[in-house]
Amino acid sequence: MNNITEQIHSSHMLYERLLSKFIAAQGVSESGIGINQASSFLVDLLKKYLDAQVTLIKTSSSPAIVATIDPGQSQTILFYGHYDVMPVAASEQWLSDPFKLAKRNDCYYGRGCGDDKGQLLAQICGLITYRQLYGQLPVTVKLFYEGQEEIGSLDLKSSVEQAKKAGLLNGVDYAIISDGTISPDGRHVITLGNRGGLGFRITVNENHYDLHSGNFGNVAPNATIKLMQLLNRMIDFKSGRCLLPKFYDGIVQPTQQELAWIDKLPSPVHSPFSKREYYQRLMFTPTINVNGIASGHVGQRIKTIIPGRATAMLDIRLVKGQQCKQIEKMIQQALAPELNNRRAELEFLVETSPSKSSPNIPIVNTLIQAVKHATGDCLIEPVAGGTVPNYVWESFLGVPVVSLPLGAASQNAHAANENMPIHVFDEDIAIIAHLMAILANR
Repeated sequence: MNNITEQIHSSHMLYERLLSKFIAAQGVSESGIGINQASSFLVDLLKKYLDAQVTLIKTSSSPAIVATIDPGQSQTILFYGHYDVMPVAASEQWLSDPFKLAKRNDCYYGRGCGDDKGQLLAQICGLITYRQLYGQLPVTVKLFYEGQEEIGSLDLKSSVEQAKKAGLLNGVDYAIISDGTISPDGRHVITLGNRGGLGFRITVNENHYDLHSGNFGNVAPNATIKLMQLLNRMIDFKSGRCLLPKFYDGIVQPTQQELAWIDKLPSPVHSPFSKREYYQRLMFTPTINVNGIASGHVGQRIKTIIPGRATAMLDIRLVKGQQCKQIEKMIQQALAPELNNRRAELEFLVETSPSKSSPNIPIVNTLIQAVKHATGDCLIEPVAGGTVPNYVWESFLGVPVVSLPLGAASQNAHAANENMPIHVFDEDIAIIAHLMAILANR
């Protein structure tokens, strides 16, 4: 296994050049800037260094890339990542050009270094490392890299369906997702699930326009107050719990093994909860959250109006046992009187189902071994608190999904000075190479 470390060291300059070119290609999905350059870079890279069979799947914007490496092996593993990046905001806060790889403080800096170009490239470099040492991979590898993740994976489901119909995803046994971050204490993490997400907007319309509170106070309805009344039907503002009937029914509780894994996670900082309760709330408990409210006047001086319109944005994090459509019906029923008389409007904006794989599937133990070989330790997160579209692989491809985050907790994703510590990048590459080596000995 020392050969892997030596090979990564000897290939360091190559991998750094590849990362530099990848960052320079931009690939901002919101605007489309550099998307063709980023996707072309990947296609050429996969063909040149891994002899991959590569297909582009057309979408409404950025194409998805599906590659097959060393077909015909008895087992097939799919790796997922995304090559698109967020736009650069607050450019004055960047200490270097966001699209020119920089090195300082033992880190690589550039838009996408952490989310998700650096992670995606680490997957590829890990496969290159193994092939340089041992030749053909021990398993058939499928790579599915999308270019729309930063705009909500708009066409991921349809892209997977297209690829499946075309036979590009035949025989997949497991899907491994690399997005997100490792533990704040630097230990690498394997995650077996994630909470889902349901985002929606409620708009209340009264009076058609704002009214003078002296002329219409006590006789005209107030859209802001009405909106608060609707929110009070859904949320207990004292406890934060959801008031929708049957909202908590059917939720899957953690097993003893999962609780034991939670006990090994880093202790939360400045939390009023015990470690176990803290993580149970993040992993196994759904939430209802108000993102923001817009209505009326909040200027420096008073404006005596009765608001005619009020809007609230909310999100719900779902856990295993909950379904988006069921929750949507609950919300519609709670707001039915106002929706029926058109005093309120309801629009669902995001719908991502929760995902959770069994801890007993064989790839979990294999990944644990690979992470330990590469880094010395490994943490297990039963569920990630955030939302990623892992359910697509679970539902549409019918395979277990495991997340292997390869970004640092300090990566500044979506923010200025996004980065990847150089040693973490090397560890990421080593994990993938060790994974192949372990599979070769099975």
